[in-house]
Amino acid sequence: MVASLRKRDIHVIYPSTNLVLACDRPNQAEDSPLSPIGLYGETKAAVEKSLIKDNGVTIARLPKILGTKGDILHNWKEKLGNGEEISAFSNLIVSPVSLPYAVNFLCKLMTGQPEGIWHISGKEEISYYQLARKLAEFISSAPDLVKPDTMPENLGAAPLHPSLSCEKTRQVFGIKRQSISELLTDCCKL
Repeated sequence: MVASLRKRDIHVIYPSTNLVLACDRPNQAEDSPLSPIGLYGETKAAVEKSLIKDNGVTIARLPKILGTKGDILHNWKEKLGNGEEISAFSNLIVSPVSLPYAVNFLCKLMTGQPEGIWHISGKEEISYYQLARKLAEFISSAPDLVKPDTMPENLGAAPLHPSLSCEKTRQVFGIKRQSISELLTDCCKL
């Protein structure tokens, strides 16, 4: 598919993931060696390897994106707003961004059509438990409604440091890392 698009001189943007990298240190750079986590990361890394040598291709590495109806943040907000308890993994770390933030990034890539690998990431690395407590505070709900839980080891990829370096993106496109407060503001509008 990509080859046929490139033959027609159509620029290709491939949405990838931070899970193509080892996630063993914060703020992983675009030139970090591929070391995928889990099957999802392996699949994305295989596609990245096949695309990176092509001209006219942009790889957009994205972290966890939140802010769609029905996602975990939306469900938590609804339950907390109703005074219900929720549980969240204290051992699963994310560096999330909101859907509007990610869309803005992808629009900049579509307009600018830069080649190579580009990153966005949240400003903080935070557990789902910490994120849920911040959400409770943000919506003026009781943070003690949030109960810690532990993700089983066999459930999936659990990156230690999911954040990506975004310096190149900031310098070229002026996109700064999104804070948790900005993420919650975006997500609570939806």
